[in-house]
Amino acid sequence: MSKPFTRKYSNEFKHKVALAAIKGDKTVSELVQEFRIGANQIYLWKKQLEKEGLKIFSGKTEVDI
Repeated sequence: MSKPFTRKYSNEFKHKVALAAIKGDKTVSELVQEFRIGANQIYLWKKQLEKEGLKIFSGKTEVDI
């Protein structure tokens, strides 16, 4: 059996999606269709951005910052 396909998203993409969700101009359903990702993923990235700010998507650790 083959392994399930796992998509890799760039930090910029994650930030863009999370920021769009936070802005609230579109519903999560609209964002799902626009970005072709699951609603749970959007909620997760939004929550991470609200909690930890930009550093979570920067690719840098606290030591690097």
